[in-house]
Amino acid sequence: MIQENKVFKCTGVCTSCSGCAISEMAQSAGSIKERMPVYPEGFAADKEQAGLGVAFDLGTTTVAGILWDLKEGRQLSVSAEVNPQIKYGRDVISRILSCGRKGENVEELRRCVIGCMNGIIDDLCEKAKRGRKEVSAVTVCGNTVMSHIFAGYSPDGLAMAPFQPAYEGMLDMCGRASGLNIPDDVRVVLLPNIAGHVGGDVTAGIIASGIFDMEGLTIFADLGTNGEIVLVNRGEGFACSTAAGPAFEGNATGLKGSEIIDSIAGMLDSGCIDVTGRLVMRGREGDSLITQKDIRDIQLAKGAIRAGIEMLLKKAGKEIADIDRVIIAGAFGNCISREGAVRIGLIPPMPLEKIFSAGNAAGAGAAMAMVNADKMKLAEAVPSLIEHVELAEEPDFQSVYLGAMNFSAPLIPIELDMDECRERAENLFIERSGLTADCEKNERMRRDALAFRERIANRIRPKGGYYYYERFQLDKQVLSVKGVELRCAAFERMNPEAIEGVYVYAVTAGDFLPENMTIMEQLYGDIWGTAFTDAVREMIVTKIGDACREENVKFAASDSFAPGFYGMDPLEMRKIPLLINFEDLGMELKESGVIVPVKSCVGIVFKVNDKYEPVGNACKPCRGSRMTCRLCSLK
Repeated sequence: MIQENKVFKCTGVCTSCSGCAISEMAQSAGSIKERMPVYPEGFAADKEQAGLGVAFDLGTTTVAGILWDLKEGRQLSVSAEVNPQIKYGRDVISRILSCGRKGENVEELRRCVIGCMNGIIDDLCEKAKRGRKEVSAVTVCGNTVMSHIFAGYSPDGLAMAPFQPAYEGMLDMCGRASGLNIPDDVRVVLLPNIAGHVGGDVTAGIIASGIFDMEGLTIFADLGTNGEIVLVNRGEGFACSTAAGPAFEGNATGLKGSEIIDSIAGMLDSGCIDVTGRLVMRGREGDSLITQKDIRDIQLAKGAIRAGIEMLLKKAGKEIADIDRVIIAGAFGNCISREGAVRIGLIPPMPLEKIFSAGNAAGAGAAMAMVNADKMKLAEAVPSLIEHVELAEEPDFQSVYLGAMNFSAPLIPIELDMDECRERAENLFIERSGLTADCEKNERMRRDALAFRERIANRIRPKGGYYYYERFQLDKQVLSVKGVELRCAAFERMNPEAIEGVYVYAVTAGDFLPENMTIMEQLYGDIWGTAFTDAVREMIVTKIGDACREENVKFAASDSFAPGFYGMDPLEMRKIPLLINFEDLGMELKESGVIVPVKSCVGIVFKVNDKYEPVGNACKPCRGSRMTCRLCSLK
């Protein structure tokens, strides 16, 4: 900015001039938190107290306050301000460092935020036309760093492993000790943190969302400057924290984090960004606001959050398909569109109707604990009900995180009719095992085979999904889709003008084979696994075919789908997970190109027009078997 003939360089951390993207981001977050909090249906205050109550959501970026009339049991006003501590740094690590290694500067940062909170109290009372002296109760929630600073504790222990907090449990203090401009004898309650970087704001969010009262498996994700994730399933709870970094804060051109996510989702669909996150083109006008750095920031954030969800599912012994709902909270989380979040892989692929926004859950939960004794008891108990998962100590986290950073297309799951799937699998089993002949030996073997199937029936979990790519390029032996180049001799015999779209699919029968099998059981298990995998493949190709027929177009599907399909070099299989997310089905691709579970497969279906001619099996010799390099007849 220019003032009195002097030029000042913007540091990006102040809020005094309100002329930068950082300030706009903070103001936007504040306006979101000022919206009326959402309370669960049927929630009611106790109405046993007199005076006014103030609930604070003490965020890294914004501070929000909610005023209640305790006697009447109703909310009066809401107010939010940018946290003035932002001048010490935009994230919690910066705040920890600003407090000093021995906490010598904690009081300075504490006075800074206390002043902001006192201003909010004045604003709340002015809006409600009430007085500060009527305040008789205050409840505060915040992330662990902000909670430490408010309570006057050094957050130094949170800077490095094992991320040990300076205090545990819920803290009580009087008005005088709190520093707030309220009567001295007012009880001020600081809601308990769950673990090192899972704070009291998450405790409040758990209360507001009511996830302990919900049936099935619920994911609660608080997406802000930091990201906290909670999984609750039948009373069992797990929680972790992730570093979202600057991704949700917006970029230098003023786009909000939510707008960046939606923009990246659109650029992925248009081919401007490849699956690795590389910015391939900037659009037709050449003036895209999204930079390569923006994309990398989003990849780091969404990879960490998605990996956190995956690790909590693993801890609970569950899979993505078991998720009944995802609840998104936090200032930035509430701005993110469900479509964009699923498209970039921030949230696992699932029907959009399973994804909900919780509004300012932290503020609502703090208010609920303040005005309802049962909710306050629950808040005190939450840390004992949730098992904290330290992601850095999980051996698989790094590989899951790296895999989650790519922009693999989210799987479109196929809902299987299990009765139809079993019937198809049984028919395929009987046909392939040679048990169709009518003789006593075959009848005995058939009984044994069916008995073995019943033994493993509860372990077989057939699943399948696909993704459709409308943009691609076919040049001789190379099929390019979203920056991924698949090479196959069979492609050279295909007319590029005949191909209108590419479906990539994956199916699995799951990891179902028990230990200590006899030789015959191993044989039965192998054939049953292949039969179920083939049955799912038939069903998914049928579904794709139905979609093509609805558009009055034709399709051509691969005849085989193991390594070497379409005559493709097995090593080309390593590229398939870049086009479709294997993890959504519990599948994994080894370095050798082998898929696990073993009874899993992938394939390609082309949407074609009248110019298409079947390739047959006369392609040039390649490393794939001739039995696996033909395309089936036009359908």
